[in-house]
Amino acid sequence: MSDLTTDQGCLVVLGGARGIGAEVAKIAASSGRRCAVVDFSEVTMRFGYQMGDIKSATYGDLEEKISRYGADATNGADLARIATQIQDDMGPIDQLAITAGAILGGKSLVETSTQELLSMIDANLVVLHNAITSFIPLMKETKERSSSVSIVAVVSVAASKALGGIGAYCAAKGAMVAYLRTLALELAPDQINVNWVCPGSTRGAMLDQSAVLYGLSDVEEFSIHHALGRLINPKEIAEAISFLLSPAASAITGAEIFVDAGMHL
Repeated sequence: MSDLTTDQGCLVVLGGARGIGAEVAKIAASSGRRCAVVDFSEVTMRFGYQMGDIKSATYGDLEEKISRYGADATNGADLARIATQIQDDMGPIDQLAITAGAILGGKSLVETSTQELLSMIDANLVVLHNAITSFIPLMKETKERSSSVSIVAVVSVAASKALGGIGAYCAAKGAMVAYLRTLALELAPDQINVNWVCPGSTRGAMLDQSAVLYGLSDVEEFSIHHALGRLINPKEIAEAISFLLSPAASAITGAEIFVDAGMHL
């Protein structure tokens, strides 16, 4: 398990109510990190399936060590308000894990409407941008750190691999990579590390929805696309994120890490 412990500062996990984000939060809390999770404040249905929400989030015996905040990350003003509230409640913010996102598909790009394309950009690229504009000004205020201020975003192997039927999702994820590369360069003078992980087919709500989009009866069918021949567990992605947030990765920035069981090969 990666050690996220630092002398001060708070880790914020955007999209932390379930899946990869929840696992990142649990790793952090078990290491003694102050941790805040942000997700929808109520049950929300989008793109044909339920988004993560703070009220239904569970963290086992770490419940009391993880603070919860409700916000719609597609709303920049709402997220900026929550960012300030977290800083007021928990002190300096020095780490940010952006795990929020959504998928839509089941049709070719020619059949995809402009609105559907924009919805994927909104749920993925715009969420990323809102997180950066909301938290980076606050993170820059954090002085005399024991380790570099770090950002890790979850993208997808779909950013670099053609996947028919989910072209709008692929396009939005590809745009996220271009955004993050530029961000890493721009924030380097501030000693802020920016990295991202690209998961393959990972167990959870989004993969369940992907099975629906492709008309599959069992998510296990996705494993044929992985060189290792198996699906990925959210905790495996969270461990990679935790490493990139740890002091051991302080010299790493602008890195794209595939945690995809060999799907990109």
